[in-house]
Amino acid sequence: MTPCKNVRTGDSDVKGKPHSGRPCIAVTPLNEERLNQLIRTNRRITTRELCTELNIGFFALETIVATLEYRKVCTRWVPQMLTQEHKEHRMQVCRDLLNQYEAEGDSFLDRITTSDEMWCHHYEPESKRQSMKWRHVESPSKKKFKMLLSVGKVMCTVFWDRKGVILLDFLGTRTNHQL
Repeated sequence: MTPCKNVRTGDSDVKGKPHSGRPCIAVTPLNEERLNQLIRTNRRITTRELCTELNIGFFALETIVATLEYRKVCTRWVPQMLTQEHKEHRMQVCRDLLNQYEAEGDSFLDRITTSDEMWCHHYEPESKRQSMKWRHVESPSKKKFKMLLSVGKVMCTVFWDRKGVILLDFLGTRTNHQL
C-alpha cells in the first residue's frame, strides 16, 4: 500500500500539515476540566463513554487526553503482597542457600527437588483490557490481586529438579453441576 500523497505539493507525509476543513472547537479548557473530573471519578471509564459524556469526537478526545498527560494502563498482577518480615525471611533463606552452594557446588543443586501447587479454576477472568484504567503521568502505579472466583477447580501439582519436570499431577474436585 502506498502512502497518501498531497496532490498539490507532492508530499507523501501529510500528517501534522495544515489542511482545509473546520477547526477543532472541542478542545477547550472547560472540556479539559470535565474530562479530568470524569477520569478522576471513574478510572475505568472507556473512551467511548468519555466521548458520549463530553459530546466530542474521538480525535478531539485524544488531543485533550494527550494535553492532560493521561494514558490507559493495565494493572500488574501480583500473586501476593509480602510484608517486610516476609521479605526479610526470604532474604535470609536465599543467603543460606547461596552459602551452601558455595561450599558444596553442583552436588548441592543435584539434591534439590522442589514442588508447587495451585488451584486452576474453571472461569474466564477479567481480561487485561477490561481491567484497564486511566492513569496520569504523576499517578502512582497500582497493583491488583488476581481474584480466584470459580465454581469448579482442579489442583495442579508440579515436582521438578534442575534437569526439568519430574511429575505433573492434576487432582480434580467436583463442581456444583456434577453433584
